[in-house]
Order: sequence, then C-alpha cells, then structure tokens
Amino acid sequence: MASDLVASRMEGMIPELEELQALKLFSKPEIKKIVRARSDFEYRMQRKSPNKIDFLRYIEYELNLEALRKARKRRLNIEKASKTDYACVRRVSHIYERLLRRFSGDLDMWFQYIDHLEKQKSVRGLRKIYAKALQLHPRNDRLWGRAAAFEFSMQQDIAAARILMQRGLRLNSSSVLLWVAFFTMEIRYVQKLLARRKLLGLKPVPDNLLEAEFLSGALPLAIHRNCMRNADLSRRVDLHESFLKAVPDPKPKYIGEHENSTDNQKAVRAFDDPFSKLRSQVVEEMKRQLGRSEAAWGLIAKTAFKAGAREYLLLNCKTASRDGKDGMEGGSKGPLASLLPERRALAVFEEALNKCPSADMYSRYVMFLRSRARNVGSNKGAKWLIKRLILICERASLSPEFGNLILLPEPNEGRQKKKRKKKIRKKLNPDKKTESSDKKEWDETSRLISAMSIIYCNWAETLACCGRTDEALSTLREAVAKVPQAPKPWQLLCDYCAKLGVDPKLSSLLENKKLKKRRKLGKKDANKQDVDGEALVDVSLEELYHANIRLLEQAAGSVDAVKGTELWKRLLLVGSAKASLSIKQTFQRSKKRKRNKLLYTNDQDDVGQLERLFTKAQQAFCKSYRNIYEDKKDKRDRTKTNGNESGTAGGDGEEDYLALMYLDWMFLAHGANLRYTLDAVKTVLKLRTFGSEGATSLASYTRIPSLSVHMQCLRALTSSMPQASSEDTMRTAEIAISRYGQTSPELWLWLVKFHLKETKENSAILSKICWRAEKCLKTEVARLAFQQGYKDLKMQNLASDNI
Repeated sequence: MASDLVASRMEGMIPELEELQALKLFSKPEIKKIVRARSDFEYRMQRKSPNKIDFLRYIEYELNLEALRKARKRRLNIEKASKTDYACVRRVSHIYERLLRRFSGDLDMWFQYIDHLEKQKSVRGLRKIYAKALQLHPRNDRLWGRAAAFEFSMQQDIAAARILMQRGLRLNSSSVLLWVAFFTMEIRYVQKLLARRKLLGLKPVPDNLLEAEFLSGALPLAIHRNCMRNADLSRRVDLHESFLKAVPDPKPKYIGEHENSTDNQKAVRAFDDPFSKLRSQVVEEMKRQLGRSEAAWGLIAKTAFKAGAREYLLLNCKTASRDGKDGMEGGSKGPLASLLPERRALAVFEEALNKCPSADMYSRYVMFLRSRARNVGSNKGAKWLIKRLILICERASLSPEFGNLILLPEPNEGRQKKKRKKKIRKKLNPDKKTESSDKKEWDETSRLISAMSIIYCNWAETLACCGRTDEALSTLREAVAKVPQAPKPWQLLCDYCAKLGVDPKLSSLLENKKLKKRRKLGKKDANKQDVDGEALVDVSLEELYHANIRLLEQAAGSVDAVKGTELWKRLLLVGSAKASLSIKQTFQRSKKRKRNKLLYTNDQDDVGQLERLFTKAQQAFCKSYRNIYEDKKDKRDRTKTNGNESGTAGGDGEEDYLALMYLDWMFLAHGANLRYTLDAVKTVLKLRTFGSEGATSLASYTRIPSLSVHMQCLRALTSSMPQASSEDTMRTAEIAISRYGQTSPELWLWLVKFHLKETKENSAILSKICWRAEKCLKTEVARLAFQQGYKDLKMQNLASDNI
C-alpha cells in the first residue's frame, strides 16, 4: 500500500522533471539524484511512526532545490513562465499539510507553515490554514492575534479583523496579548483615517460629532475601559505599560519654510495630538488601579517628563518672553527654564511619595535625579538637581520603613537556624502559618536592601563628585552598618579607601592627613644614613595595606558569596598581588646570592594569608550554595552521573574565576610542585578524597565546576614537576568525563592527545577512547567535531614522526 502511494506520487512528478531537463536547468544525472532523494523521503514519511525531523528535512531539501532552480534560471536569462515556477510551492505546502495532519498539536509547526505562506504571499492558503488552526487551538491567543493582523494588514478588512479579535477575547478574556493587540489595531486604523483626510485636504476634526469622537480614539478608549473591568488584568503593570506605549506620541507642526530644515527644532509652532484624551485616561486609570506600585509611578513620571519636554520646546520657540510659570525663575528665558521637563516629573514623584512612601519609590526618585543631573545641559540646572538629590536622600534615610530592616530575617540562614526560628514563631503564634509569611518577609527584606543600597550609593557618589569626601565616607559607613548584606556600598567604601589612601578605622580624612604628615615629619628628622624614617613609612604603608585587606575581608564575609563575588575577586587579587611581589623579591634576593633554589621562608606571612583567604572564599561559596540547595531542594533537578556523584551541573562564571585564579596562584607560589598541584586539583574539583575510592564523591549541594576548570586541572597535572603519574591524570580525566563527557568533544580530544604523547605505539587504547567517545557524545555535531579533531591529531602525529 505504501509503495503504491509513493509510486503514484513519484509518477506525478514526471512532467515537472521533464520540463526541468528540457529547459537545461538540471542535467540527467542530477534528475536521477532528485528522484532518488524524493523517493527516499517519501518512503520515510510512509512509515507507521514517522519522525517530525523527516518532514522538516524534506521541506528543507525542496526549498534548497527551488533556490538552486531560481539561480540557474536567472543565470540562463529564462524569463518565460513555466509549471516549475509553482511546483515547489505546492509540494512544500502539501508536505506541511501531511505534517500537520500527523502532528496537529505542535503549535510551532503551525506557525512555521504560516510564516512560509506569508513569505509566499499565498492569501488563499493563509485563510485556509488560519481557519484550521483556530478550530484545533481556540485557546491560543497568539493565533487569534496573527489571524486578525492578517485580515487588517494584508486584506485591509477591519471588519473581519474586529470579528476575530472579539471571538478571541470571548474565549481568552484574560489574554494580555489580545487586549493590547485590539487596542493597537484600532489606534492604527484611526491613524490611517487621519492620514487619508490630510491627503484629501479635509479638516482634521470633522463637523459630525460622532465622527469627531471616533477620530479622537473613542473605540480604543472603550476597549481600554472594558479591559479594566477585569480585576486580575487591571492590577498588572505590564498591561498598563503596553497600553501606554501603544498610544502614539504627538507629532510636531513646523512653520512652512522650516518643514524640511535640519534645524527644525526652533520652528515648532504646535503639536498634533489627537489621542490626548486617550493618553490621559490611561494615565488616570493607572493611578487609580496601581496607586501603590512603584513601577507604575515610574511610567507616569516618564510620561510627564515627555510632556514637559514638549511644553518647553513650545516655550522656547515663542519670541515673547513670559513671567515665571509653575515656579520657574525668569520664565522661558530664566536660568532654570530648561528644567521644565524635570519639574514635571518631580511633581509626579512627590505625588507618588505621598501615596506610596516606600524605599523602592525613593530609590527610583534618586536614580531619576542622578541620571538627569548627568545629562542636563546647564551648570545651574545640574547644581539644582544635585541639591534636590541630596535632600531626597536625607529624607529617605529618615523614612520609617528603613528602620524596619532590623526586624526582618538575615539572608542565607542555615536550615537549623530557620527551624529554631519557626519553632519560636509557632509558640508565639500557634495559629499563624509560617511558610508563606517567611517567604513574603524575605521578599520584602531583599527589596528593602536593594532600595537602600541604591539610595546610599547614589548619595555617596554625588557627595564625592561635589568634593565632600568626608560626608561620602560617613554615608557609606552608615550604609554598611544598616545594610551589611548589600555588596555595592562595601565596594564603594573599599574603592574610596584605596584611592584616597584612607585608613578605614579613621573617622575622617583630616585625621588621615595628620597621620600622613606626622609620618613625613618622622622621615625628615631621621638621619640620611639611618633607616628609621624609611622603616616608619614602610610600616605605615604596610598598615594601610593590612587595614584595607581587613576591610575587604569584612565586606566579603558580610555579603552572600554569590552576590558579593566582586568583593572576593578584589580581595584575592590584592592578596595575590602582594604575595606575588613578596615571591618576586625573594627570588631576586636568592638570585643575587647565586642560589639556584627558590627561597620562600622569608615571606611566608603573605603566602599564608593568601592561602587562608582562598580557603575562606571556598567555604563561603560552599555555604551559600548549600543554603540555596536546601531552600530549593524539592524544585531543583540534580544531575546524576556515573559513580556516586550528585550535584548541580555547570558552575557559574564567578566561582570558576576564583578556581582558575587559585590554580594560577598555586603554580606561581609553589613552582608547579606536584604535591601542591594535587592538593589544588582536589580543592578546585571539590573532591572529598583524591583516591581510587570515592574519587568523584561530592556533597549533594555542591555546584560542579565548569569544563574550563577541569581542563585547567588536567594541564596543571601534565605540567607539574615532577610530572604527575598517569594514574592521577587519568583519574582526573575520568572525573571530567563523568561530568562533561556527553557534551564536550574537546575533552575526548585532549585524552587522545595525552595518550598519543604517552603511548605512541599502543593503538588499542586509542581505539577504545574513540569507541567510548562515539557512544558517550549525545549530539551529531559533537560526534562530527570529535571525528574531525581526531583525524587532525593523527595527521599531526604522523608528520612529527616523519620529521
């Protein structure tokens, strides 16, 4: 049965193939190849359980064949139309229909077929496919939207588009996409009507009241009003934002001679805004429904800023000067006239603070002031905004919400602490559920910490830009005292202390300057041949370095390791730079004494301190990941690999950065010593033991390092002195294969290269590695990459043997 069906379909292709050969677009051998490929695809599609990939490959083959046919026809200058021009489109459509009959539930295939028909501009096919798709998937809002867009854009049929939108909303009343699409479509239709009236020379506002009301956006306004009746949708900020973005901005009207001028900003006489009523209605509804939402007030302030910019542009174009308007000094010619957009936005922010005096609202206000102070043109305007910013920051620091942070839980508490707190809360409130309240409480805590961090950091940076460094440092100290969990204030404090050379223990810059002056006087009074003064300065710099190290260590210990990765990086970089300098000085001293052996005994303090910092960093990251794992144990899928290893796959970039830094440091500090290299590999790969038993044993919460870390460990073992034994290297390679052997051909190629170097004549080991790689690698792309790399390595090995 299947063979008869395939034969009949192949016979139907004979006229098309004969015409292709007659036009000399394809030769006879190429026609045979086409017939063979099509018959192969047809037989695959006639199986009892055909694969989706077979249909897609058949479609791809036909599209590539059609592209080749068009290119050859263009090259041969054949302009006459023939049956072959439409055969490919019909065949591809037929394949898609067979595919959708078999896989009718796959929405991606429906959309792929729709995209193909839109590219071919097949109106009849699109109407047919939209009808079938909507019958099978009436709950898919994207299908309804695309069908309505097809009727409105391609067919210019607004009535059919409205019917489709209304039917879609009847079945999907909570769809944000359909409400916004219906709203936008009606606005575009009004714009088309207004453009048509302008082209015909008619009045922009007709005399008929109903028509005038329609052209002012009455229908989009009704759609918005009906959408706001849904209580769930009316509380969504993204829906209000989409409505506000869909309303077009007013278009400027220029003076006649400046219509096409490049400097037409100075010739604006008015703004054409037919949707002003609609915009104001959307904004008022946003205020009414989302009066306690900080994001909504941010959008309203942005809209007010744009309106103020248009108003200032009109004022700037007036020739007659006016008195101060809305509190401006000097009107449109005053020194602060350019701040009219900012003042409109600030009025919205003040209204928002009266209704929603939250920390997040203060942080949005501060960020807006900071961005406008950077971008404003005049110096007076910038100074006015900076002064306003400092006042708002002081108001925010006195806000009662900032004091509530003490009552909220600390971040990343262990499981035992959380259990003890839950027991205490149950005794105090036995009827209250603690799980949901804990989650809400922690969400509020994280939101408050983020807002306070933004406010304090902007406050300190503004003070520092104004030259008030003492106040900036005291602000940052207050920030790290109030929100020690936030990483940004700690980073700024460490930066300022390092750049200004300030001892973090001192309360002000004045004390630090007196201390420096005292040390300089000690150096002047010292004898030239005496080294007491120089020793005094060295001790002061050493104390300053250790003080900053202690500050960084305190900062990294206060912040969660995952969030404060930059602090750990900076701490380890500073420590490794100091330790590397000590090793370099020791090497130079040993070289002057003509000793071949490196001496590390004189500078063990810096090396030991850095070892302690690396150990502390690793413990902090392990603790952080353990807490994350315990909080999300039921939701997270743990990877299961060979042996008894379990963990979360693929380490993130920050921890991998620390691991690679640790390997480089061990190589620098200990001269690629094998014992230290093995310890470093064990530490970096997070192994409990580095032996034959339990070599891949991991804690259940451990995050597995990335492939780059494993490759660096293998390189370190092969370059150690003395070189690591093949057993240790292969043990590490097996750990890497158990974790990344299914996805990484580079790992298998490294193993081949290692065995080519170690055992050149043993081909059985190489064959076994190739067999394992072919079985282990999941994707066809990875297998092909391994095969190509293996051939290249064999060729390089043969070339080196011949040389």
